[in-house]
This record gives sequence, structure tokens and C-alpha cells, in this order.
Amino acid sequence: MAVVGGDLMARSRIEAAAASNSLEIQRLSPDDLESLEAPPDVDLVVLDLDSGGRALVDTWASLADESGPRVVGYFSHVDVALGDHARSRGVDAVPRGRFWRTLEEILAAL
Repeated sequence: MAVVGGDLMARSRIEAAAASNSLEIQRLSPDDLESLEAPPDVDLVVLDLDSGGRALVDTWASLADESGPRVVGYFSHVDVALGDHARSRGVDAVPRGRFWRTLEEILAAL
């Protein structure tokens, strides 16, 4: 799986959950994502939409197509427009609280 975002605390929580599910993590910054020519070769990409905003969503959408990996983005529940924008671009966008509650379930499905 790959994690794209700048929030170190969130990334460490995701990494701990991944480790408990024996998953390897590829860490990418939004700048790293922009430099790729194709989506990462992983089963899941997690986008921190709060740190990357619409630009991160649009970068992902220009990189990936429907055959790319599953992508889940989490965002502040008060930023409804960001969630709607991400969903319109193919991101499974969920409010941050729900993301943390369901992270183990998401990872167990891989």
C-alpha cells in the first residue's frame, strides 16, 4: 500500500495499522506523486486530503485511471466540498473519523 500525505502523526497511525496486518508501506509526498508517470504498483493508496486538498485529488486523477489501485482519501467532515470533489474524481473519500474507525477493516480486506 502507499500513503500520500504530509501529516506525520496520521502516517504513523496508518503505518502501525499496516504493520499489524503484515502490509508494506510506500510513503509518498504530494510532490513524489506528481513526479510519477503511472500509479504506484500497490493494492491500496491512502490520500490525506486535508494536507493535499483539491490539488492532490486532481494529481491522483490525472495519474490513475479506473484500472489503478483502490484509493481511499480521508478529510475533515466539515469540508464537504473537498469530499464531493474527491468522489467525483474516483476517490473513495471518507470523513477522517470514519476512516480511523474503519482502517483495520480496510486493511484486512487487502
